[in-house]
Parts: sequence; C-alpha cells; structure tokens
Amino acid sequence: MTAASIYPSLDPVLAALIGTPPSSSGVLRSTPAGDAREPLHGDDYWEIAQSWCRREGLLVDAYHADSLRVVCDVHARLQEQPDQFALPERSLARLQDAVDLVMQAQRSGRFITAQEALRWSLSRLPPPRRVVLQDIIAACAHARDSC
Repeated sequence: MTAASIYPSLDPVLAALIGTPPSSSGVLRSTPAGDAREPLHGDDYWEIAQSWCRREGLLVDAYHADSLRVVCDVHARLQEQPDQFALPERSLARLQDAVDLVMQAQRSGRFITAQEALRWSLSRLPPPRRVVLQDIIAACAHARDSC
C-alpha cells in the first residue's frame, strides 16, 4: 500500500467538492426520514413485500396484490400487539413465509387468500391466539373489501 493508492491525486469526489460553491445559508439542518421507534404501517410492509417479489423477478399482479396487501396489513396489526403476539410470531420471517406463498400461487396460476398465505403463522399459534389472528385477518380483509 502506498499513499498514492489510498489518496489518488485525481479523486473525482474531491474535484466535485472543490468545485461546489460555499453555502450562503449557513448551517445545514437535516432531520431523519422517519422515527425508527414508530411502527411500520401496512403500506410499509407492502413495499418490503414488493421488494422481495422484485428480487425474485415477480411483479405481483392485481389478482394476488389484494391478498398480499391484506397480509401486509395483518403484519402491521400484529406489530401493534406485542403483548398478544411474541416476536417470532410477528417477525419479518413470518411475513416472508406469506409472501413466498403468494408468489408460489401466482406462479402456478392459482388464487390464494390472505388466510391461506398466513397458514404457517396460524399453524404455530395456540388456539386462543389463532382465533385472535383469524379475527385480525378478517378485519383487514374487510377493510380492503377482500373478504
């Protein structure tokens, strides 16, 4: 290693910085894009789910998007109830399981409901909490008119 390899004389970033006029407004004030302590919403989980689908080369069609949106809404609702649902039950791994099932359904040309997509999560819960999750799924589906 040499100084020349670590600090090249033709550094394009340095050139851009040197060519930038000084700010006339004084101090740069910036705020974070969001508060990491705030819970995510269904639309946030929808973006996450879509990114996973895109990574797999799948554009979710309208036929499966309704079910996937309900799944994302359900996942957001689970985050609001940490006393009712343990972290493993509401983790991104459970969301990923449901997204994978929706992707499989779309690839095979069959319809899947949000409840079917969440079957892995449902199967792991004891009966009383399973009923609560089924009620959440029904409420989220009703809110999106996907019953």
